[in-house]
Amino acid sequence: MNTGNIKAILVHLTPLLLVVLTPSLSFDVVQVLWYLLVFVLALILFLPAIIILLSGKSTDFERRHASAYLNFEISSLLYVGALVGAYLWIFNDMSAKTAGEFQGINSPIALLSISFVLLLLVSISVILTFHFRAAIAAYKGEEYRYPIAIRFLK
Repeated sequence: MNTGNIKAILVHLTPLLLVVLTPSLSFDVVQVLWYLLVFVLALILFLPAIIILLSGKSTDFERRHASAYLNFEISSLLYVGALVGAYLWIFNDMSAKTAGEFQGINSPIALLSISFVLLLLVSISVILTFHFRAAIAAYKGEEYRYPIAIRFLK
């Protein structure tokens, strides 16, 4: 059995840094530094894979795993962006029509928001599952393609 490479494994486990770092921030810090935080988190997610792709010392195996990771992250950003865009479009349309009619948890806006958050949590758990499967494949020295990734990089 071919053993994997530690850089290829760590690239797929980079999103776990978000899980570890996010609960340590207070809500006020997130509100104040939101725009800065978005850029820092994007850097944390993409930087290891970009370094591996641009490094002359990286093996082909590491580069293939780094490009698969970047393809999946870019695809995930597109999918989540489409989900948020659809939510905002529906939310704005719905709030304009029902302004003042419904209040509380039984309002359509609240139900839409709750279902959006649940869908986002399920999406995040599926994404993390794919990352774990890719890290296990890298550990075993196997190739891995994310199932829902669009191939931007080869």
